[in-house]
Amino acid sequence: MKTKRILAAALCALLAAGWLAGCSTETGGGESRLEDTTINGEEAKDLKYIRPGQNADNENDPVIRAIRAYENLYGVKVDVIAADYDTWTTKVLAASTSGSPIDVIYGSVSEYPLFAMKGYTQPIEEYVDLSADYLNASAAEAFFSFQGKVYCAAGSTVAPLVMYYNKDMLEAEGMDDPIDLYNAGEWTFDNFRKMCKALTTDTDGDGNTDRWGLCCWYPWAFLGANHTALCTITEEGKYQLNLDDPAVVETLEFVQDAYYTSKWRGLDGDNIYTSFYQGRNAFLNEYSWSETSNIIPAKESGQFDFEYGVAPMPAGPNNTEGYNVAHASGFGIATGSANPYHAGKLIEMIQEYSKADAQEKNQKVPAEHLELYEQLAQKPFNDSYYDSAIKDGNDLFVLITGGNNIQTSIAAITPVYQELLDEANEASE
Repeated sequence: MKTKRILAAALCALLAAGWLAGCSTETGGGESRLEDTTINGEEAKDLKYIRPGQNADNENDPVIRAIRAYENLYGVKVDVIAADYDTWTTKVLAASTSGSPIDVIYGSVSEYPLFAMKGYTQPIEEYVDLSADYLNASAAEAFFSFQGKVYCAAGSTVAPLVMYYNKDMLEAEGMDDPIDLYNAGEWTFDNFRKMCKALTTDTDGDGNTDRWGLCCWYPWAFLGANHTALCTITEEGKYQLNLDDPAVVETLEFVQDAYYTSKWRGLDGDNIYTSFYQGRNAFLNEYSWSETSNIIPAKESGQFDFEYGVAPMPAGPNNTEGYNVAHASGFGIATGSANPYHAGKLIEMIQEYSKADAQEKNQKVPAEHLELYEQLAQKPFNDSYYDSAIKDGNDLFVLITGGNNIQTSIAAITPVYQELLDEANEASE
């Protein structure tokens, strides 16, 4: 290893001295400018990039570091387009219809296959090496393919949606550890609901509930935990409604009990993390990335001092094959991009930098948690993949969590959703 470092240093010295001229030139930005910046005969040009919430000024962000490295290597600029989560897809559409598309476009299970069907992005196999170890070919196939072609390069990490829980609280109440129930094949909707209802109580006797079983932001994710969705996709690549599926109705009943009937889902304030840290909830439902970005930093800063554990989402009755709700994201290339090969290279660099950053952060995650995440990622499912065309069914869940009759709500929302699906299906023709 020491010899390799010496050789690398010597090679750098030779490059700096110009002894190996013709390979690269120094740019002063930490990367060497390539002498030949073409890819497959394509000249390097300025690119445009969009991801909701991306801070272009955060030089510690692995995405921004990758962009800076790309700019230095190819001698061009990448325009990071500012956008929030409410408006970013509007900007993608506007750019697409203007004839000046955004070259590199973020995508997740909430955008696909809709982006592909509407022609916002194009197949990427020609431009991105999907076999690279910093990418996840299986996730790309599962979540970002349409009619046999992949439209988005998924990052190497698939994030399962899990239940973080207050181990001290459950132990004090004499309850089984959820991970033990999972390993015994007993981590089900019914057992989870019983546990949450028992934990929901008025702890100080003032007549108001101040502790709940669950805090969460994604009521629709229980569809995925029951291996169903509000829509399906036919073999011809067309959306169709699935609202009459008994598993859908069963899931809506479960969610309505949590939010309205028995009210074992709740929180103190409007932040699930704070409510969980303050001991107001036994379970926090969130994706696995939250352990490094939120939970571990909160523990280290003294925001909570109880021992916490992690278990998968409980399985609904229809989830008989062990599917796990999971999230994947990545980047696609706009249809009509003038620089698709270079856009593909930027995507590769972003994902390579992102993987290295994730590996560094994961050093603080307990080994058993990482093992669980990896296990859950082997059989991913996400209802958003099917329901993105109807905005994850948010309008329906507003009705359900508000206590409205389930069948009446389904009947009312059906024509609204059918119109959205017709629009998406027409765009794919």
